[in-house]
Amino acid sequence: MNIHDQALRQRHADWLQTWLGAQPARERWKSAQVTLFVNGALGYQTALNLADLGFQRVRVLPIQASDRAIWQRASGLSSSRPNLAIANNTWNVNEMTLAPSDLLVVAAERPFPELLEAINQASHRSAKPWTQLLAWGNELTLGPTVLPGQSACYACYQTRRYANESRVDVWQARETLFRNDPDAILQGRLQPLTNLAAAYLTSEVARFLGGAPAPIAIGHEVVWDGLYQTYRRSLIVPFEHCPVCRAAQPALFSDSLEQMLDRIQLSQARGAA
Repeated sequence: MNIHDQALRQRHADWLQTWLGAQPARERWKSAQVTLFVNGALGYQTALNLADLGFQRVRVLPIQASDRAIWQRASGLSSSRPNLAIANNTWNVNEMTLAPSDLLVVAAERPFPELLEAINQASHRSAKPWTQLLAWGNELTLGPTVLPGQSACYACYQTRRYANESRVDVWQARETLFRNDPDAILQGRLQPLTNLAAAYLTSEVARFLGGAPAPIAIGHEVVWDGLYQTYRRSLIVPFEHCPVCRAAQPALFSDSLEQMLDRIQLSQARGAA
């Protein structure tokens, strides 16, 4: 484990101790509340998984009108899972909406740039951690799980990703597509892949709010390829000029000598790959 992972795990442990106390994982789950932004079959399955784990409350916010329709047809779920609360309207990100939650979660079958940016900003204003899993084709991307003021945020992630992509134009074109077409989505995803994605996200939430074992996506992007069965976990170094999280915690960006060396080694490893 490198120095970044050690530091992030300790920061998460400190947060957990402060907010949910020194209890076994299942006892922490019983007192924890989750706000879940859902899209498609992935959002549906993740909501069921989290409710079944026994969290005190799982509040479901549909992202699109089509998602709201899915949950209206499944309104009977609340009687069998009393900890599952389904909002009548589509998503709205504000401090009042987020106030009761210990963790914000996005489970979506495509990126929603405006939603992710709004959650990232609200997360830092309200000091609420958040995580996400996005499924696009056969690729599942978990994270970054953001601990405000303690790890890289989503804006840092976007900046670092564009700086390390050889075909930035492809990512920019995809971003433009998602911003301009709210209904753009790939059709025909295999149900086992959706179940796998929901399981990965459920595991990250359970780890984050339970503490044992530690979550794997704090300050990291974790990517699985369901077709080629590959796995990649990449560190996201906070961007020193980030307009969102630098203002929240300037001390986060004061690298020690060991951290700077670690960053150099990471850059060299990427260059050799």
